[in-house]
Amino acid sequence: MRQARPMTLIVLLVSLATYSTVIQGKLFVLNDPETGKPCILVDVDFTLDLAAVRSEKVISMAQISSEDDGIQIDGSCGNHSAVLNFFFPQKVNWALKFKQDKNEAFLNRLVQFVPKSVFGEKVPISDYQLMDDPGVKELGNASYSYECPVAEIVEYEVVTVTTKTTNFTVTANVSYIHAQAFNIKKGNFSPSFICKGALTTPGPTSSKTSASVNQTTLTVQITTVTQKASTSSNHSSKSPTPTTQTSPSAPSKEPSPPPTSSPKPPLKLYTVKDGNITCIALQAALALDINYPVEGKGTTKTAQIFVPQDAKSSGNCKLSSTSQDLTISFFKDWELTFVFSTTKKNSLESLISSPNEDQPKHPEYKISQIELAGSSDKDKFPGTTWPAGQKFNFKTEKPNYPDVNSNKDYYKCDSTLKTELTPDATVESQKFEVKAFNRDNKVDFSGSAAVCAADSGSSKKKTYIIVGCVLAAIVLIAFIAFVVMRVIKKRRENYGPLN
Repeated sequence: MRQARPMTLIVLLVSLATYSTVIQGKLFVLNDPETGKPCILVDVDFTLDLAAVRSEKVISMAQISSEDDGIQIDGSCGNHSAVLNFFFPQKVNWALKFKQDKNEAFLNRLVQFVPKSVFGEKVPISDYQLMDDPGVKELGNASYSYECPVAEIVEYEVVTVTTKTTNFTVTANVSYIHAQAFNIKKGNFSPSFICKGALTTPGPTSSKTSASVNQTTLTVQITTVTQKASTSSNHSSKSPTPTTQTSPSAPSKEPSPPPTSSPKPPLKLYTVKDGNITCIALQAALALDINYPVEGKGTTKTAQIFVPQDAKSSGNCKLSSTSQDLTISFFKDWELTFVFSTTKKNSLESLISSPNEDQPKHPEYKISQIELAGSSDKDKFPGTTWPAGQKFNFKTEKPNYPDVNSNKDYYKCDSTLKTELTPDATVESQKFEVKAFNRDNKVDFSGSAAVCAADSGSSKKKTYIIVGCVLAAIVLIAFIAFVVMRVIKKRRENYGPLN
């Protein structure tokens, strides 16, 4: 397999230089306020299908696209991170967040919208809803632009929920994108790094290396929006005759109804290591219910915030002689910390420093503390009277998790488990699995599990059902056997013995 990589690299490089497509979208340009030069270039053709769902029925749908009138953009430039925001008249914001790490570019996409402005009086909710696309998209080498003429459909995940009665879905359909947020030279796209699907897609090719190739362009210097048609091209020494490219109008169509299931937080594994030992492994889908103040005396609202897929984990295997901790970091400055404690002194040091087969798998331990810290912002807490950036901290030292005995390998609870940190904050977990004071480098959950009470009840019900079905099957088989034997006996009596 290693010998095939040079050929793959050659194919990619050839594609970078020659592949393009006649399908083009609308070009958006963000200028650096200090230099006045383009710092983000995005040529894109997309639609966003939004839907409101109540009682598992779609009650309203809406669609916005890159061809809509009145789109405004702003954002920020940087060497390691950059943001381009699309603002639509219906109070919908589509944000493209670019990040550069070790000369590789990545993209995360978010959608924020006001339901009442999108769906009208059918959904009279004036708070912003925030949704995130799953994962982070890899764009390849940051010195190149990224181009993909292959349609991509992405269903967004809920980040902030401000209503319990109505669910929302957002589906993005990007039929073409050409983007670059770093290392832009002379205001033009660098040679393209083509997405994998396009390398096997046949079609006409053309040389498109300039950001200003006969298409409608929206240029912005952070907050100033202007529109202009551009016709220059620096690919050829001869300037082509300026023309305005018009995409053939596609027949309008209603967006297809989205899935009606309730949104769920992403399932993710978090670990803490000390050398070659993974002392803590925790896997769960985590959500946070936070009450926050809004205008009006004593008035509050509840925001449900999902711990995102790109959350990071850290911690300390030797927090003290009897404790370890795991911290999950997400957003800009949010942290969710679990503290694990054992009553046996120095057992932690002996397990990590001098493990041997005669010792138990781990000391008996429990989750002794859960703490949530972060800061307020208008996106996650729409309409809040909290000042932007105000710090908050919620903590409980009596979480409702049982002790994990030393003869069990890990703790497990598939059912929804809610832990109140304070009257204003609750941690909600699903498919929760955890092991602490671990002695090896394994991060999987195998062996015997300490099961939560909710799962135990469910397991017993399943056991009773299975046993009942087996008994019923045995009775049925016995009855059939009895009938067959009766028929055989009767036939023998009718025919008598054979001489």
